Amino acid sequence: MTILTDSYLWCALQVTIFSTAGALLYFLLHGQTGLRATLPRWCLAMVVVLSLLAACPWPHWPWLQQSLSNDSEPLQTQILRSSSGFDRELLPPAANRGRPTKTIPSETSRVTAEFVRTPTADAAHWANLKLPWNSGFWKACFLILVCVSSILATVRLLIAQRELTRRIRSSVLIESARPLNEFSELQQHFGVSRPVILRESPPDLMPATIGWRRPSILLPQSWREWTPEQRRAVLAHELAHIEQHDFATWLAAQLPILLHSYHPMVHWLARRVRWEQEISADRRAAEVLGDRAGYMAALAELALRQTTKRKERHTYSLAPTSSMLLRRL
Repeated sequence: MTILTDSYLWCALQVTIFSTAGALLYFLLHGQTGLRATLPRWCLAMVVVLSLLAACPWPHWPWLQQSLSNDSEPLQTQILRSSSGFDRELLPPAANRGRPTKTIPSETSRVTAEFVRTPTADAAHWANLKLPWNSGFWKACFLILVCVSSILATVRLLIAQRELTRRIRSSVLIESARPLNEFSELQQHFGVSRPVILRESPPDLMPATIGWRRPSILLPQSWREWTPEQRRAVLAHELAHIEQHDFATWLAAQLPILLHSYHPMVHWLARRVRWEQEISADRRAAEVLGDRAGYMAALAELALRQTTKRKERHTYSLAPTSSMLLRRL
């Protein structure tokens, strides 16, 4: 258990360093849209790789066992033995060899012996110090924190899956000719060949894309009050999510959260992935529609119409909140 805890502590340190460096690089890449959009995804992928390497028993280093086997001999003796100069100084004179003599080490020998006893040189001495992070109590607390946070994240993911299933079952198919014709035309422009289902969801949910292999687009009941420009803007935005496989990417982003749910930087990277998906979908939708100003105006009108204040805490779908929609404008 101690080895596992130490490995996870080292992994947490690596994740902290790597995610912090990724966040700094993310802000430094302001203006470089393509590289900045993919950076949080690669950072999360590297977090998963670091976690797998922490639990992997390979590689096996032969020199490590040899080094550990010499722990019984003090490090001071090893260094003094390996130094020819100190050996000659500590050995008795040639004329007196074979006789029981008492050797008085020189000042250089005493300074060197004192140096090799410092924590920097003596790993065993450093490990035996009574430091907080060397305490088994704090290691046990960290392991309990990791386990509890991972369990809570798993439960939250299961609740989200149940919520998505409930919303799909409570929705109804849209059979009106107008949105279906517009949707079919936009689907050809995006080149999406997979079957996509248009559904009408409860009124408290904003337009959302749910599903990967057979995605569904959920529209609120107020879609009948939308203008043709607003309807085309919403459908183009959701089709952009489907074209870029954003739902599958978002699900994959939950794996590092499950492994490091206690880590705030991992959550920040996952939110950046979500944000970049929304920005990329806006850019792609405006490109297909050919009218960026009209597209943004349609989104602004929809944001002003959104009156619900309930937050979607357990929804892992691509359902933006009204605050996120306003930020995109």
